[in-house]
Amino acid sequence: MPRPTPKVRQRAKRDANHNEIVDTFLGLGGTWQELTGIGGALDGLLGVAGIDQRVEIKDGDKVASKRRLTEDEERVFQEWRGRPPVVVETIEQAIDLVNTLRRESNAISNGSRK
Repeated sequence: MPRPTPKVRQRAKRDANHNEIVDTFLGLGGTWQELTGIGGALDGLLGVAGIDQRVEIKDGDKVASKRRLTEDEERVFQEWRGRPPVVVETIEQAIDLVNTLRRESNAISNGSRK
């Protein structure tokens, strides 16, 4: 059965901490491709040490009910067949993610997998 074509979102809403999280990724040597205007694409694609990671940014200062994934985001998380996407809510989580991707890259480079 053919999949429906993703809708192009108009003026996608960004969480208040979006730019701060992206700046953290960039400051730690990552690259970022903004995808907020593409339906079903989540917020962006982070590249670190040869590994790409789809990321959805949520505002960790909001109450849990306001940080929930939308129905479209839930569907992306469930249906994506590549590396599982992650949610990043805080600067600390952004730093941890970059460090995790670096460790995974080093493990792959050294011929051992986790």
